[in-house]
Order: sequence, then structure tokens, then C-alpha cells
Amino acid sequence: MLLEIITEHPGPPRQTALCVLLDWWGCFQPEPGFESYTDHEGETIDVITAIVERVGQAIGTLEVIAEQDSNARGLIGELIRAQNQGWKLID
Repeated sequence: MLLEIITEHPGPPRQTALCVLLDWWGCFQPEPGFESYTDHEGETIDVITAIVERVGQAIGTLEVIAEQDSNARGLIGELIRAQNQGWKLID
């Protein structure tokens, strides 16, 4: 959902979604018993792994947005650096 907002809604919604995702990065942990889910194909998906992978899949789009939106450029750079480091606290 946050990536959809970042991609499709410039201005304050994009800024807010980027800030939320960066605030969660490395800190968010699912409640016990909700660390994974079963997708529509019956595969068990780890929530944290899925977040990191989905952000990774969106890097190209994020880079295009950063080129076009100077207000989001810094936050997108932080998000890309965070994704490259995996699910750990951002320094």
C-alpha cells in the first residue's frame, strides 16, 4: 500500500508514505503468530522478507520518481540505501 501511494500520489501523500516506510524500516516486527501469511498459491510468505523484496522490486520506479520529484529525492535515496542493507535500523 505504501509503495502504491509513493508511486501514484505525489506531494504530501508521497512524503508521508516515504516517512512511514522509513520509520518502520528495521523496527517493525509482526505480532507473534502473524510473522508470515499464506498467499493465493498456498505459499507461506515471511512478512519482513516480503517487504524488503517488494521495495527491492520497486527500486527502478523509485529512482525515476526521485529524478522527477526533488522533494522526494532525499527520502527515496534513504529508502534505497536501507533496502540495500536489509531489514535493520537505519543509521
